[in-house]
Amino acid sequence: MSDIKNLGTFTDLAKKYKKRFIFSFLLMPLSVCLTILGPAFVQQAIDDGFKADRADLLIKYATLFIVVIIADALVSTLINVLIQSGGIRSLSELRKKVVEHVSFMGRWDYEKRPSGVLVSRATSDVESIGETFLQGVSYLITDSLKIIGIIGYIFYENSTLGWITLLVFPPVIIIVNFFRIKLRKLYDGIRSVNGYLSASINESVAMRKEIQLFNLGDVQSQGFSNLSHEYRDKSIKAISMDAFLYSFLEGLLYLTLAIFALFLIIYSDFDPGIKTGLLVAWIQLLHQLFDPIKEMGSRFAVLQAAFAAMGKIGDILSIALPIDKGTQDIKNSSVQLKDLGFHYIESEPVLKNINLNIPQGSSLALVGPTGSGKSTLLKLLARLYEPTQGEITVGDIKLGEIQREVLKHHIVMVPQEPAIFHESLHFNITLGRTDISLSMIEDVVERAGLQHFVKSLENGYDSILDEGGESLSAGQRQLVALMRALVSPAQILIFDEATANIDTETERLIQSTINFAMTKKTVIIVAHRLSTIRDADQIAVLLKGELNGLGSHAELIKDCYYYRCLHELEDIHNV
Repeated sequence: MSDIKNLGTFTDLAKKYKKRFIFSFLLMPLSVCLTILGPAFVQQAIDDGFKADRADLLIKYATLFIVVIIADALVSTLINVLIQSGGIRSLSELRKKVVEHVSFMGRWDYEKRPSGVLVSRATSDVESIGETFLQGVSYLITDSLKIIGIIGYIFYENSTLGWITLLVFPPVIIIVNFFRIKLRKLYDGIRSVNGYLSASINESVAMRKEIQLFNLGDVQSQGFSNLSHEYRDKSIKAISMDAFLYSFLEGLLYLTLAIFALFLIIYSDFDPGIKTGLLVAWIQLLHQLFDPIKEMGSRFAVLQAAFAAMGKIGDILSIALPIDKGTQDIKNSSVQLKDLGFHYIESEPVLKNINLNIPQGSSLALVGPTGSGKSTLLKLLARLYEPTQGEITVGDIKLGEIQREVLKHHIVMVPQEPAIFHESLHFNITLGRTDISLSMIEDVVERAGLQHFVKSLENGYDSILDEGGESLSAGQRQLVALMRALVSPAQILIFDEATANIDTETERLIQSTINFAMTKKTVIIVAHRLSTIRDADQIAVLLKGELNGLGSHAELIKDCYYYRCLHELEDIHNV
């Protein structure tokens, strides 16, 4: 995205607080006038007061000078407060927009980017805009007005001095633009590296157990160190160029003053119209002219960091979200798969011509070897991916015609590794839904036979769980996910290996809970252990992405060779 388009994204969010910005912009010309009035009163004091030996005029202009200085400070403070308060609120809106966009991107877009990079866009990149963009833009506008106002005043007083003053601008414009281009490239690189630094930190925290277990500390540290050194080197180069630009402009000021002073000593002999007061005011105005020029050079440099950050955020916001054309509600919880096909890579289909019919209130179990397409089928049912062939209907309505939000209220998935939040057990069950009361939870938990788990926690439903459920066993995490599914008003429950990696006792408890759910709702189960799916109404056998068998447990043992082999192997294992 271009800088103008990225800036447009920010200004669209800032419109909500436009009164603050408009008022501050209206005060900027007043601030410029006050800046110019100071030297103007000095000029009047010298030419009309000091030279004419008028003490009353000296006192008058000195008093006015003090009033102007105080007024300028107050107005500048008010401008800064208005812009900062509006800007911080706008940044809050921007951060919210980025987080919401990242939260609803398509599955493909997540898989292309490390999670730490996405986190960086909503954190450090937004902060970079806050640190540099807000002050940079506000002062840039004020400084531009000051430059125009000062030059206009000098031309008004003496056109010759005005043209002399303009001579300084060509080299300044050329140098500032040169450094602007160089710094933009540097800051683009800095923001990119910063994103990968965040990703590396995120990975180190999320996978700390694996890093410790497999002794990967040195490898992880080396990778982080390389990124850190790259970030350091680019930052030092950017700071050095910024310092050089500021020093160049500082030197140009004093060189200009020296040359102009020498010129005026000669020129004043030919132009008696240039009064002493005007010369003193002009020198003071030159200082005030160069101050914003120096700051503008510095701010142009620093603004490149903000524009680079806005560019990275713009890249994320430009990612098209999955289109939701759904307008329909779900009338019943029957599910049909018609000639369903799907591929991640076009030449390698994962599912081929799957046809299944799951009546409302019935259960379907999926079995098959690793890579047969079971988990992919569940993701299609939950609409995490879109089918590349055929269609899925829920209650005789195509999945794509159902509103996503409605679909999520009707379908709940219990994954192999359930998400546990650093919140109370009550929150982890309801996920913040206010329509699920504690009495409803207690009723379902009791009927499902899970009350002993709740009682085992120190504070029951108010017990705070660790992030990721680290203080819980694998089985206990599954129990939390099961309670979450059971209390949900959703009529379609999906269990993806709900009994994997747990002990026999917990497996029996979970199996009992699943059987309880099967009497109430439409249930789809993925399992490797046939003992957990014998009571399912239908069992679908997937092999290499195709439907190899369909029927009850007894029917498949009789008619499906692969299923019969699985059953015999499980019997041997149990013996």
